Amino acid sequence: MRYHLRAMNFLELDRPLAVFDIESTGLNPHCDRIIELAVVKVLPGPDRARQVRTWLFNPGVAIPMETTAIHGITDEMVASAPKFADKAAEILEFFDGCDLGGFGLSKLDIPILEEEFARCGIDFAASRRRMFDALRIYHKREPRDLSAALRFFCGEEPVDAHGAEVDALSALRVLEGEFAKYPDLPTSPDELDRYVNDRDPSLLDREGRFRLENGEAVVNFGRKKGRRLRDLAVEDTSYLVWILHGDFAHDTKSIVREALDKYGPRNRPGKKARKDNAHASAAASADAKAQAPKEEKPAAPTEAKPVAADAPNASQAEAKAAAPTAPATPAREADSTAAGAARRRHRHGRRHHRHEGDGFEAEAASSAVTAMAAAFEKFAASMPGADLQ
Repeated sequence: MRYHLRAMNFLELDRPLAVFDIESTGLNPHCDRIIELAVVKVLPGPDRARQVRTWLFNPGVAIPMETTAIHGITDEMVASAPKFADKAAEILEFFDGCDLGGFGLSKLDIPILEEEFARCGIDFAASRRRMFDALRIYHKREPRDLSAALRFFCGEEPVDAHGAEVDALSALRVLEGEFAKYPDLPTSPDELDRYVNDRDPSLLDREGRFRLENGEAVVNFGRKKGRRLRDLAVEDTSYLVWILHGDFAHDTKSIVREALDKYGPRNRPGKKARKDNAHASAAASADAKAQAPKEEKPAAPTEAKPVAADAPNASQAEAKAAAPTAPATPAREADSTAAGAARRRHRHGRRHHRHEGDGFEAEAASSAVTAMAAAFEKFAASMPGADLQ
């Protein structure tokens, strides 16, 4: 389809000029996708003929409701549309040999177009083309600084000396001049705040790092864009910790802390219940062991103490120290072997049950002490002249 642009003779074209615009799923050229691409190609020649092409794409991801509210393109409208990769060769051919033009190209249009081509293995190489951005010409010819505003609204030349006080007074004069020039400006502070700042109601923090999407807080930048905060708090806490230690605004970090406190590892669904069940099972097991009837074992004598015949008042330790000098007998050797076996059983029992709780260790120790006391009693009784009091 060919069109004629009567005012295009202002530029001496020596090659085609492709003036284009893009609608996308968002404003991040690295993560968002192109939904619509329109190109007006102006051909060199006396008639300045132009060709217009428009492509609609299925971005492969859901289009946020907030973005649909801006350009009106819904998921249903692109459901049967081709992917960008399906048309990449066709688009590249249409741009072939063209200079580039548009409004605000450098901010979004060129970066996101280059990213889409790069995913297809194509180097679009916009930097090797001549580029005419109408927005940059506008800013160069119509400066948007305090001096220009003072001239435009107040008809005053700025003071040569620069300082905070001079600039603050100049800013106040500009505000007065704006209300004089635009009498329909809202005079209510709340209304003026909404008019001037034009905040996106879906953004959750000042820098727009997080946004509300379908009722959920999601990441709005970088490689995690579109991921829900609740999911990251469970599956990728290191990413959120990186934000907490990074160069991010205070309100951004506050949102991360709130997500970690609400959904983080300490509060994962079911974890507390599993932990409580584990504690309950351990407690029930300990109670059952404590209440279970224990095997009756002969109690060790509490009053009778073996003493040597020639030392009626000798202690048990002194008697044991004197034992090696006594003549060895079969009974003593058997008793000694039994005591050693009891000690080995005791050590083995401690190693085997050291993770089962203090109750097992106490029971094993009691059994070993009882066995040793009984063996020593037999040993003392076999000593010549021994008497148990």
